[in-house]
Amino acid sequence: MSKYKLKIIEAQLMQQGQQLCAVTGDIEITKEQQIDDEIFLRLDKNGLHVCKANKQELNVRNLYTNFRTRYQKFKSDLIIKAIQDKSVNRTVIDATAGLAKDALILARYGFKVIMLESNALLVTIVYYAMLTKIIPNTNLTLIYTNSLDYLNSHVKLADVIYIDPMFNDLKPALAKKEMQLIQALVQTNTIQDTLQLFNLAYASAKHKLVVKRDNKLPSLKPELPPTYAISGSTVRFDVYTIK
Repeated sequence: MSKYKLKIIEAQLMQQGQQLCAVTGDIEITKEQQIDDEIFLRLDKNGLHVCKANKQELNVRNLYTNFRTRYQKFKSDLIIKAIQDKSVNRTVIDATAGLAKDALILARYGFKVIMLESNALLVTIVYYAMLTKIIPNTNLTLIYTNSLDYLNSHVKLADVIYIDPMFNDLKPALAKKEMQLIQALVQTNTIQDTLQLFNLAYASAKHKLVVKRDNKLPSLKPELPPTYAISGSTVRFDVYTIK
C-alpha cells in the first residue's frame, strides 16, 4: 500500500510533521507543489488540514468545533446509558474509533478507552487533535491496528467492546461537502467484515458488547438478538450482555 502524503508549508513545523508521520509509519512528508492524490494532509500555521486534489479541504479543528456541546452534556448521552454498568470496571475497547467522538464521551465519563483504528489518516487526525489539545487525551489510548488482529490477541482484555459500523457521528456537525471529504477517508466495510468483527467482539468482551445502529435497521445479527437496546430519535445502541 502506498503511503499517504503530508505537505508542510512552514519549515518550523517540520518537527511536528515528522512526529505525525511516526504515529503510523504510513504518512510521509512530501515536497511536491502539486499533489494529485485523491486525499492528503497539509500542515500550516493554521493547523492540520484534510485535503483533496480538487482543492476541497477541511481544518481538523473544525471537525470538533460543534462537538463541545455534546461533550458538555455527556451524562445524558445514550452511549453512556448503554455502556454504564455497576459490574463493569470501566475499560472499553472502541473497535471502530473513527474520529474518536464516541470515545471522547466515554473517556469524559471516566471510562478508560482503547481506541482501535486501521485508517492511517484518521489515526493521524485524532493524534493531532490530542497533541494540540483540540480534544482532551485523558483516559484515551489510540492504537493504529486492524481491530480483528487486535481482538484476536487480546481476548477478554476489556469489560465492554463498542462497535459503530455507521460512522455517522459527523452528520450533525458538518456540511455536505465536508462529509464528502471525510467519507473519502473511510473504506466501507462489507456486511461480512462487520459480522466478523461482531462475532470476535462478542467472544472477546468480558461483560458487554454494544453496537450502534440506525433505528430503521434491524439488529446486526438477527439470529442473536440484543439483550436490550437504548434508543434515541434516530439511532439506538444494541446491548449484548456476556454470560
